[in-house]
Amino acid sequence: MTDGYSGSDLKNLCVTAAHRPIREILEKEKKERSVAQAENRPMPQLYNSTDIRPLNMNDFKTGHEQVCASVSSDSSNMNELQQWNELYGEGGSRKKTSLSYFM
Repeated sequence: MTDGYSGSDLKNLCVTAAHRPIREILEKEKKERSVAQAENRPMPQLYNSTDIRPLNMNDFKTGHEQVCASVSSDSSNMNELQQWNELYGEGGSRKKTSLSYFM
């Protein structure tokens, strides 16, 4: 799902996913308070951190719809980076040569 995402993109996806359960609690609080006010009842107690549900895969799927990769895999910059990686990075000569000068 996150092919082409940078580290920063992944962080943004996680933050977006983590906010979803908090938003649900805030919306629930708002709805309960407006109903109580409309029915002239006492205001309900606010929720606390123990009421927030754990993250699940749906949070990340929803976050994925909102956060996309910052660099397209079709862009010229990405092609240049992939070529560099093939020549000099983990995909290229660094992988093939041993680091005997450290021995």
